[in-house]
Amino acid sequence: MSQNTAKREKTKNRYRALARKGDRLEGPGIWVTCPMGKEKQVIGELYDVLDSLAEELWPRDPGVPIKDDAQSGDDTDEEDFEKALANELSAIKKPKANERRLKNVFIDTKCLAFLSCKPPLDSVRLTLAYFEEIEKTGRARTRNVLRLSPVIATCVANPTEIVSLARRVLKPVFEASPPRPHRYKIQTRIRNNTKLSSADLVPEIAKCVPTELGHVVDLQNPEMVVLVEIYQAVCGISVVPDWLKYKRFSVVEYAQSLNRAEQTKDTGQVPGP
Repeated sequence: MSQNTAKREKTKNRYRALARKGDRLEGPGIWVTCPMGKEKQVIGELYDVLDSLAEELWPRDPGVPIKDDAQSGDDTDEEDFEKALANELSAIKKPKANERRLKNVFIDTKCLAFLSCKPPLDSVRLTLAYFEEIEKTGRARTRNVLRLSPVIATCVANPTEIVSLARRVLKPVFEASPPRPHRYKIQTRIRNNTKLSSADLVPEIAKCVPTELGHVVDLQNPEMVVLVEIYQAVCGISVVPDWLKYKRFSVVEYAQSLNRAEQTKDTGQVPGP
């Protein structure tokens, strides 16, 4: 076994160890930062907000009871049995009407929490929906949420797996129809991991952005931001719009900026940064 292979196996073992502590830390989901000692409170208040938004975006399907088409006796043929089995398996995989679609995953780190999102929830769309609500109402419904960082998929945190995940995540976004060039930047955040560095990862992830449409790096005013969140042995990636508009997805900072704008509007002064 080569040295690189041994390192990848060691990282995967750490990834599995996280899973053994409880629910597996994997995307899609949303990283949440909060003040020290408020980890439990932040999950409760954010769950209420995001669950209500999820109900508006993805109303729960009450489900249709499986119809029992099986007939008694020898009239039930193999095709009917296969259809019944397929229907039953589909019903098992389908989220139940009362099943939680947002779930807290244990994170043994201060000031940090993770909410996993079950299908059909989209962690990026859900995050944007909350900021759109703040934009509309002028206030945040959470007190302890500092910043949100959605990820749409996760992998083991080693360079090979990260690049593979980046290809899968970035291609459909940057090749979406109608095709047009985007200004983008790559934003990395690494926690509790000393093996990886932004300086090494960013150039490799940038190679995963399709070049045919003329996408360009813009560090000052990007349209799209590639978020790369690394925690211990897990890496999550997403591509988000309006990251700067919503103050890098800082709930507190964005709400405060709206309040300052409203105050200066009333006094006629020029708003600050």
